[in-house]
Amino acid sequence: MRRPGQQAPRSDAEIAALFRAGDESAAAEAEAKYGAMLRRTAYGILRDEGASAECVNDLWLRMYRDPPEPPDGTEGRRSIAPYLLTALRRLALNRWRVEHAQKRAADAHSQSLDELAEIIGTQRSAEDEFLQKELSRLINEFLRGLSKKDRLAFICRYYESLGLEETGARLGVTKSAVYKMLERQKKQLKELLERNGFEV
Repeated sequence: MRRPGQQAPRSDAEIAALFRAGDESAAAEAEAKYGAMLRRTAYGILRDEGASAECVNDLWLRMYRDPPEPPDGTEGRRSIAPYLLTALRRLALNRWRVEHAQKRAADAHSQSLDELAEIIGTQRSAEDEFLQKELSRLINEFLRGLSKKDRLAFICRYYESLGLEETGARLGVTKSAVYKMLERQKKQLKELLERNGFEV
């Protein structure tokens, strides 16, 4: 509940506009709304609280150079969270790759990347920008069509990079059940992408 005289939280459209205007308060507003979620996501990749916090700070700086589009209220664009999560994951993955260039152990994170790479691939270039946006749109569409538990499993595994056991613990199911859920989801996602012209 908001206290008397306390300013209402900014909407995502307002936060996006602040970033586009170069307003210094944009980062603080976005941090208050999404900081905790973003640090959890970065930690799922880096397993280091300090590095995760640095990635989120780097994200706010990047948002001034490449700000999110203001949400227009249409389906799938009511929040800037997907944009922030995608940019944050790129920062964290780049940092992870640098730190592990000499020791790519087959841990839960690299395994989850390999699993998704089988479906969506890893190549990206400037001319692929449109396809990248279309891919993001389709993945968001796919997630919206999942049940709450299936969606949480996908996010835990592929956004937070949790292992199968950790994901199962979060969902209250067995490791085997998580594996079956994810295999089914990968098949469904593959079919969706193929129907929309992606070669997978």
